[in-house]
Amino acid sequence: MLIVVLLLCLSIFLLHRKVSQEAKLLLKGEHVLITGGTSGIGLEFAKLCVLHGCYVTVVGRNATRLEEALQTLRKFSKRVGGREPAGYLFDVAEANSCENLFAQAEQKQGPVFLLICCAGSCIPGYFEDLDPKVFESQMRSNYFSAVYPVQSAFKRMKDRRRGHIVLTSSIGGLLGVFGYSAYSPSKFAVRGLAEVLYQECLPFNVGVSLVCPPDTKTPGFDEENKCKPRETLRLSQGAGLFSAEQVAKEAFKDIIYRRFLISIGLQGKMLVNVCSGFGPQVSLFQLLSMPLMRGICFFVQRQQEQIIKDEHLRRRA
Repeated sequence: MLIVVLLLCLSIFLLHRKVSQEAKLLLKGEHVLITGGTSGIGLEFAKLCVLHGCYVTVVGRNATRLEEALQTLRKFSKRVGGREPAGYLFDVAEANSCENLFAQAEQKQGPVFLLICCAGSCIPGYFEDLDPKVFESQMRSNYFSAVYPVQSAFKRMKDRRRGHIVLTSSIGGLLGVFGYSAYSPSKFAVRGLAEVLYQECLPFNVGVSLVCPPDTKTPGFDEENKCKPRETLRLSQGAGLFSAEQVAKEAFKDIIYRRFLISIGLQGKMLVNVCSGFGPQVSLFQLLSMPLMRGICFFVQRQQEQIIKDEHLRRRA
């Protein structure tokens, strides 16, 4: 019986993969706009898009990092004989600035076909120690920085009836993590936005993907580690640390195949499976494997709870 179930799961998986491949995005010659595209995962996405023959626009808030990113992307563009990338200084957490951004970007590079939202930050800490302003700033940095560019993009994509939107959440947007009481809720909000958008985009041939990266070695991650509670550091060790290049490459493959919920690494893929719930594109393969995955998660949770208790005792000693 077990062999029959496994064969059925494999058949469904292969069929789903074949259908996905038939509907893959063709990006050559398309305009891709990337917020938070001057460093980390956003910059790695930009490099991949240039190599795929896209017309790339990166957006950031730091002039020095923007220029450094453009210099890097120009080298990639020359390698493939592509169009020179464009860059803009904008705060995408401001609604009015996004309308101006898209007007300028589309005038220079043409209609935006693919929007990738990577702008964001993380401020960890014990819940009771965080300044109330941190909760507001995290929503602004992680949620509103996605809402406003997506709203500007969707209006245009809807009229043209073509396009794809990529939102970046986190593993911390799939489950609550100790020390992330300001960060995790803002990333949960991004997931909620993505699920709503998936439905609202359906009639207009506009796709949506939600990328939930694990811990990723970026300048922001290094800054975050300076004030991360010990419990958070220990809990993070089990999932491993990935490079921004690894995350972008793996996620980009799934974006091209129009997949909705995306992560990388064994634990990341397991959590995406378990947490997919009533979200879009839940396959029969995921449904059949959920009991096994949930069983594994049970033991992982017990281990994590023990770590938290141990650290509490250590602090009291």
